[in-house]
Amino acid sequence: MSQYKPYLNAARPSRISKMSMPKILSPITPYLRLANEMEKKEKVISYSCLFYAVEEGLRIDSKSKESVDFLTPKIDYLEKKKENLLQGEAADIINSNDVLSVYIENYACKLFDWANAKDQESKYTIALVKGFFTASLLFDVLTQFGPLSNEDSERRKYARWRSTHINKCIQEGEIPDAPESGIQQPSKEPEPQLSNETYPNSEKMANPAPKKDLHISSTQTPTESSMEYQSTDPRLCTKEAFNDISIATKNCNYAISALQFDKIDEAVSYLEKAKSRLTPYLKYTI
Repeated sequence: MSQYKPYLNAARPSRISKMSMPKILSPITPYLRLANEMEKKEKVISYSCLFYAVEEGLRIDSKSKESVDFLTPKIDYLEKKKENLLQGEAADIINSNDVLSVYIENYACKLFDWANAKDQESKYTIALVKGFFTASLLFDVLTQFGPLSNEDSERRKYARWRSTHINKCIQEGEIPDAPESGIQQPSKEPEPQLSNETYPNSEKMANPAPKKDLHISSTQTPTESSMEYQSTDPRLCTKEAFNDISIATKNCNYAISALQFDKIDEAVSYLEKAKSRLTPYLKYTI
């Protein structure tokens, strides 16, 4: 990020607090918003979202004065934020792109799985929409480290499509199409609408006109805390831990693939390998 500083410093704004976003940079709005939301509960995720937003902003427009003035203070803030993270428990994560990418991927997949489970239960809520949409954004953030795996690419496509579909149904009082047991794929990936209007808005959808059988109620709506994940134990944030968790995840995926071909013995073998990798960390997850 520092490679942009010589040019950007020449146009440093005098009043950062009153700087408004140029319209051309509106596509990075969801990532900036997500960075702000994660600031307190997940500082590593917040930093990564902001980094991605700034990188995308510079890719979109690094020449106009309006964009330069808007992005410069964020670059300064990113550098200070990184310094603070390097002095704390997240240093091992920030210092390694491999570890950081696994950290973001695990968080995105955890959020995706949470939303998908609620979707399978037909609990159509604002929190569900936000969960899918946020997961899709985090998969975008993950691309700063390289192309997504086929699995993550499919998750992103599905999460973006599913959040758009359920959001539309809630607003119109319709019943969303039931998902399949696996990841259901749309016939064509919708163009990502990364504007303020696309991001789930609780006020806009506060009073939908539900039709009969549409399962939306206060008792079904998850509380804010139900979508929040506890900060990861620092002992799980070492490079060794992330490597073990990553290998265990792959072994679990191999086991699932084996089961699809009725290879029970092979599936059990992969699961045992995953268990052996994860068992040492059980005491850190309580």
